[in-house]
Amino acid sequence: MSEEVQTSRPATPGPDPIRWESPACAVCGSSAASFVVEVRDFIYDRKGSARIVRCDACRHVYQSPRPTRDTISHCYTADYGPHTHNLSPASAPDHVSAPPQARRWYLNPVVRSIPGIKSLYHWLSAGSEAPVPSPPVQNAKALEVGCGSGGYLRRLLEAGWQVEGIEFADDPARRCRELGFRVHTTGIEDAELQPASYDLVVAWMVVEHLHDPGAVLQQMNHLLRPDGILMISVPNIDCWELRVLGRYNFILNEPTHLQHFSVTSIGRLLAASGFEVESIDYQKNVYNIVGSIGIWLKSRFPNRKWGNRLLAFCDNPSMWARLALAPLAKLIAAIRQSGRITIIAKPSRSLHISETAGTRP
Repeated sequence: MSEEVQTSRPATPGPDPIRWESPACAVCGSSAASFVVEVRDFIYDRKGSARIVRCDACRHVYQSPRPTRDTISHCYTADYGPHTHNLSPASAPDHVSAPPQARRWYLNPVVRSIPGIKSLYHWLSAGSEAPVPSPPVQNAKALEVGCGSGGYLRRLLEAGWQVEGIEFADDPARRCRELGFRVHTTGIEDAELQPASYDLVVAWMVVEHLHDPGAVLQQMNHLLRPDGILMISVPNIDCWELRVLGRYNFILNEPTHLQHFSVTSIGRLLAASGFEVESIDYQKNVYNIVGSIGIWLKSRFPNRKWGNRLLAFCDNPSMWARLALAPLAKLIAAIRQSGRITIIAKPSRSLHISETAGTRP
């Protein structure tokens, strides 16, 4: 249980203050936690600060106090990066395949005449996008939780999936519908979805935003067919970034990141929610590092644009910059020190969810 408290710190300017609560650990339920660091929001310049703690029992890292479920929407500003992606043909959101200008560059006869350029391009680009599995059967159904403006839904559709999305924010959900996708503007707990009807459920960089991630993972299990697949990604707190970057750590300076998972803590939560982990992939990107440098620059040189430019890159990275950073990203992933991980899991065959993950359906 979490204890709600009042505070005068508004997350954004305006008459409606954020209400704050001091939660128990989302992984083990313990209320005993030790202070780690307090950070300001340099990304969107929201007022106040975020206090990060570590559970004394299981070592899970989380934010406490945190905005309550009914007031956290004030933290998602109009310029919140993941909600501003434009799916016009000339853009390149996180989960959309290479944009037309990239393909035109690659097909240029002069460029193609350079020996080895095709192999180099594919090596640099490999692993930079969210994976898209093949549908196991005809008319296989996929659900994306936190679908944003629909970039990954479009990739699933092109691969042959029947797609559906959940997006809590109104503007990106509207843009999804304009593209023809069926999208629920609600949390997964309140969406009217048929149990055991999906072959794939995905959630890219979503679980860290949740007040009760265990309950949502249980709901995802409930929605999957027995042989279905869950694919999620979360920031990885158990790498060098927290130790070296400290209060400038990009993922900590986001007050909507309520949970900070390690491989151990997210694995434990998945097991308690009725899942068996199939694989863990250390993502080949260094956006956290770029964002952290941007935060440091913004804190040290607030009147300069350098920091904001690097932070903007994290939301809409250019093709050339992605290619230039690819060798470093691959090296960090190879030694399992990447700041983001992708996990593939399946419903447990040995344990029924009602026996392993609490009372939520």
